[in-house]
Amino acid sequence: MAQSKIMIFEDESIIAMELKRKIEGLGYVVTHVESHGEGAVLKVKEAQPDLILMDVMLEGETDGIQAASAIRQVCDLPVIFLTAYSDEITLQRVKEAEPYGYVLKPFDDRELRMMIELSLYKHQMQKELKKSEERFRSVVEHAPTGILILDDAFWILYVNNPFCRMLDYSVKELMGSDFLKLIETEQRSVMGDLFSATRKDGAFLTRHETALIQRNGEKRRVELNGALMTDSREVINIIIQVVDITDRVRLEEQLRQDQKMKAIGTLAGGVAHDFNNLLTAIRGCTDLASRQIEETHPAQLELQEVLTASSRASDLTRQLLAFSRNQPLEFKNIDLNQLIEGLLKMLRRLIGEDIRIETALADDLWLVRADRAGIEEVILNLAVNARDAMPDGGRLLIQTENTHIEEAFTRPQTEVRGGEFVCLTISDTGEGMSIETIDRIFEPFFSTKVTGKGTGLGLSVVYGIVKQHNGWVSVSSKPGHGSAFKIYLDRAEGLVSVPSQNETLHLLKGNGERILIVEDEHRVRRLTDKFLSANGYDVMTAESIVEAGSLFDQEDGRFDLLFSDVVLPDGTGIELADILRKKQPELRVLLSSGYTDHKSQWRMIQEKNIPFLPKPFTLDGLLRAIREAILSHS
Repeated sequence: MAQSKIMIFEDESIIAMELKRKIEGLGYVVTHVESHGEGAVLKVKEAQPDLILMDVMLEGETDGIQAASAIRQVCDLPVIFLTAYSDEITLQRVKEAEPYGYVLKPFDDRELRMMIELSLYKHQMQKELKKSEERFRSVVEHAPTGILILDDAFWILYVNNPFCRMLDYSVKELMGSDFLKLIETEQRSVMGDLFSATRKDGAFLTRHETALIQRNGEKRRVELNGALMTDSREVINIIIQVVDITDRVRLEEQLRQDQKMKAIGTLAGGVAHDFNNLLTAIRGCTDLASRQIEETHPAQLELQEVLTASSRASDLTRQLLAFSRNQPLEFKNIDLNQLIEGLLKMLRRLIGEDIRIETALADDLWLVRADRAGIEEVILNLAVNARDAMPDGGRLLIQTENTHIEEAFTRPQTEVRGGEFVCLTISDTGEGMSIETIDRIFEPFFSTKVTGKGTGLGLSVVYGIVKQHNGWVSVSSKPGHGSAFKIYLDRAEGLVSVPSQNETLHLLKGNGERILIVEDEHRVRRLTDKFLSANGYDVMTAESIVEAGSLFDQEDGRFDLLFSDVVLPDGTGIELADILRKKQPELRVLLSSGYTDHKSQWRMIQEKNIPFLPKPFTLDGLLRAIREAILSHS
């Protein structure tokens, strides 16, 4: 073990030499002996001792107490004073220099050795304690959570930087402040009672959720853990750990919302098949009855009312399915600017004259791969929502822009992701929304409108359609400052897809083409048979794969078109089409379904490029789909 090094400050040379001899005799190394206090700091830095023996009285203008004070400010070294004076004034001055010891002259060797050893030991322990405190402080200051110490009145005695950053305050601002005032108003009395119980019973506070108020007034959801701690004076304080769970809570709420929407979507998809079959029969039979009587017949008005009501019911079903993301969509490359310009005339009629519609469409806008009808419905629903938010008129602005989002700016708990997108923004100067309303606007049937106005599905439909496009919606709004909906859609490569032109209805009638209808719902089967037969087609019907196969064989495969429901009692329409096409490769196929979930086989239908007619369909729509299928080359 290395010998301890000692530096001596003594103005009397005889005493200094005697002291040096004694110190060395005790096994220590004397580095320097000085008689003046001036320049003490530089002398100590040069000598680098482990301990200093300092006479109170030194030569020159600087005495030992002044020299020791100057050394203490720069160097962490133990100082022992040596003096022949023990008066009260000298003792008081010595205390101010915070020495490790005080030895009166003449001193005993044993006393001197004991004082040196105790001082060296005390200094070593203090260094270890300081290192430990620095480690503890480093751990606390670099902790991923906030840490506070509160007194018995719940005022802040200590706070770490992570907590300050959490609420955007400085340490200076929070030290000595009332912690309860940082808690949301509704929870302050509850938290005060919990802290009091912790002090009284010593019970741990574990994972208690509350909200803290940031400098800007916004709230952060946090989880508090607390325990008692006792300081050196036996004063009981509370140490609190604060875990910021804002992002976790937001993610959990988003997950609950998605699960809620998925549950409603599953319910909607489950009833869609039967409901759409019923609507097909109601609309078709009503349409047939309307065609069979004169336009002036008294029953025409009632029949038209039935058609209108069934059309609204069909729209409601379609909206539910769009919200639930089960609506079959046909994706093509679309120029969003062209689509918007094509909608403007309709939008102006829909919105009214008291609302000014403005556009800011980006030049060289990227294409998006989207379902045209779906995006049109998104725009229309957002425009109607904006109109209702501006009862006294205002401005509706539709903007498009190309957007590149860096992956570094995305957050894992949100829908935002990196890449190239086309951003569609629809903003208004209306009433705006509160944060609580924004949190619920995409819920189905949630509406801020008076009862009887709207279904509460408009924004849910927007949400569902955008989700089906693998995009997301961002909403910003404040009460009295309008609202802005930003929709992000993936950029598409390639050219714009040109929509096919529909033929006029008088060209859609048949000319003796033979059609095999396979439908297990007898009302739809009978209606389709009757209508197609009346419009120039030679029709035969079946209700299952087995019956259809038998009929096909009996007729030697002499059919121009197979029109089949996708879901049949003994299989699927796709399976039936594969069976019959092996026997008659030129057979055209048209499939139909009221299902919109996995039972509709929509993905496989798209992969096989089979024409598809969703239920409920109109009779005119049926004629058009039949004619296009017969003329197709699939």
